[in-house]
Amino acid sequence: MVPDQDADRRETLLHSAYDAATVRALERPLLDDGVPLMRMAAGAVAEIAARLLDDEGIDLSEARVVVLAGAGDNGGDGLYAAARLSEAGASVTAVAVGRSLHESAFAAMVRAGGKVLVLDPRARIPGCASDFSAGEAGERFETALSIISRAHVLIDAMTGIGVEGGLRGIPAAIASSMGLDGAVPERPAAPEYERTRRFPMVVAVDAPSGVGIDDGTLPGAYIPADATVTFGAMKPCAMMPPACYVQGRLTLVDFGFDVDDAEPAVEMVDDETAGELVRLPRLTDSKYSRGVVGLVTGSARYPGAAVLTVKGASRANVGMVRYLGPQRAQDMVLAARPEAVLGKGHVQSWVVGSGVPGAEDDPDGDDIQRETIGRLLRHYDAGEPDAPNGV
Repeated sequence: MVPDQDADRRETLLHSAYDAATVRALERPLLDDGVPLMRMAAGAVAEIAARLLDDEGIDLSEARVVVLAGAGDNGGDGLYAAARLSEAGASVTAVAVGRSLHESAFAAMVRAGGKVLVLDPRARIPGCASDFSAGEAGERFETALSIISRAHVLIDAMTGIGVEGGLRGIPAAIASSMGLDGAVPERPAAPEYERTRRFPMVVAVDAPSGVGIDDGTLPGAYIPADATVTFGAMKPCAMMPPACYVQGRLTLVDFGFDVDDAEPAVEMVDDETAGELVRLPRLTDSKYSRGVVGLVTGSARYPGAAVLTVKGASRANVGMVRYLGPQRAQDMVLAARPEAVLGKGHVQSWVVGSGVPGAEDDPDGDDIQRETIGRLLRHYDAGEPDAPNGV
């Protein structure tokens, strides 16, 4: 690709997210051509894990790495990554959370010196114990939690993007013990926030296990990630809250998907799109041709919201700002923005609600702003074709 094409593709991949079914369809031609996507994914996961260790001043030869490995390709990605880290000197343990493991990835990890702990008595994994008692299963689970708590890096490769709904069984039990259950982490919303608990640092493979891949929900237990390595294309959970808050630092590995004809499930606004939405003033413009925005915001109880919204609107490249509200809010608005116009009149776009008490805070219906908004909304409910000139 020429540089401009590279830049365009990068913008597309970073600002578009595709649902799980679309991602599967995009990767199919590459798999049919024998492109080693799993090895590519594993290499990226191992690199991010090594980088996290290096940032903490931990040499790979002294590092303890645990991979939570499911039975599918996601688990295979994690096992191949663990094999690479083991080859580089790390002490690696795979915790098998299902009844099987990706065969070649498991073999690669064992050859590299990795250990495995099986949790499901019904598992059939070559060279590993099975059909153990319920009591031993409980002991193995407690051992797994102990190993995880002492790890420097935890690679979350329990489930892939094809799983819907909350985690179940052993993966859910591990996530409940080591992570959170449907809630967003209680921490400052800052990308460089230093956690009080440094270890284990969690690297999620493609997405944190337990998040809603296509809808961005947190339907149950999950383990918040410090870093997520996602493959081929962004998934909706990487953009949509609350799931996007638990991804940690996100790395997208470009597999070369042909996304030209693919329909994104979610798109983020980029700088180019935002620029196209801004109408620059023209020589022949008047305040009406540039647009008049009307605000029914703030209230006698919360007049500050009126000031903030009017200030924001006045910076939005509109021709005129019209404000409707109680006297106290009007006085504060004019003090902050003398150019604002008060009262009914020509309006092309309405902004309502900020700083207006909810129904529970205004049980008697006395707030003038709620009444004004109600009349405005009833106008549109009536199906009249033209925007109102007043309220």
